Parts: sequence; C-alpha cells; structure tokens
Amino acid sequence: MLVIRHLSVLLGVFALSMLLHGCGFQLRGANLGVLDIDYRITGNLTGGGNNVDSVEFLQLLKQSFRQAGAREQSTGNVLVEITSLRREEIEGAVNAQVRVTEKSIVFTLLYRVVDAEGDDIVADQRLQVERVYRIDRNNLLASHSEQKLLETELLRNLAGQVVRGLGVVMSSRSELLTSPS
Repeated sequence: MLVIRHLSVLLGVFALSMLLHGCGFQLRGANLGVLDIDYRITGNLTGGGNNVDSVEFLQLLKQSFRQAGAREQSTGNVLVEITSLRREEIEGAVNAQVRVTEKSIVFTLLYRVVDAEGDDIVADQRLQVERVYRIDRNNLLASHSEQKLLETELLRNLAGQVVRGLGVVMSSRSELLTSPS
C-alpha cells in the first residue's frame, strides 16, 4: 500500500514537470523577440540627461534592435521618438560618520513609437530603472568602476525593454492583420 502511494506521488510529480516543460516549449516558439521591421531613431537624445549616457543608450538601443532582427534605415517604416533620457543619482544610507555608504542610480526614459503615417504604434511611454549600490570608502576606484558597470547595465535594460515591448506590440498587430474577421 505504501509503495503504491509513493509511486502515485512520484508519477504525479513527473506528470507535472512534463506539463511545465511543455508550456515552456510553447512560449519559446511564440517568436515575440523577432522584429522584422525597418526603423529609425529620432528625438531629444541629449536633453535632460548626460550626453555620454545618451550616446551609450543610443548604441545599446541599436544593438538591441539588431539582435532582434530589425534594420536601421534612414526612411524606416517605424520611428522611435526619444523625448528624453534623464539620469539621477540619489544618496541613500549613511554610516556613523555621516558619510554616504549607498547611492541609487535612476534612469528615466520617455519615448513613443509611430509608423510611417505618423500613427501611434506605442503611445507615450515612461520607463524607469533603478539600482542601489554600496560605496566602499576604502576603495573608491572600485566603487566608481562598479557604478559605471551598473549604469551600463541599467541602460541595456532600458534598451531591451523598448525592443521587447515593441516586439510584443508588433506581434499583436501582425496577428490582428492576418486573422480572419
């Protein structure tokens, strides 16, 4: 009786794991990450933000589009309009000597995406990413290097969110256009 009970539990766990594995396979085949579009980027890439951050973000955004299969064209049928990219540094925790031991880096991106006719594909969007890091007063050079790495990671995250969001929207639009009414 005990063996049958253990065998049925084991069989149930196996069936559940196969079900979850099958769902993951279906999600991988959804092609949400493929963007077969021609795009161009315009807008206020230096307004409200550090020019170095804006240039780095633009490079990371183009890289994300390239990895998703999109092509940059001067007359692209999809226009990504950057309204602003803003960087903030917020001081956080302090130690017993009232010296800052943590800082928070915040990037805020305002953008929209329109088609060749000027119709909104993605209406005005605001994306914000934030990361807290510790400052090592005994090794300020390493703290600065860590800060720069975190900033690049945050900008890459923002670029990825723009491309993935556009991928989902474009996938939904193509399904609407190809589905019978």
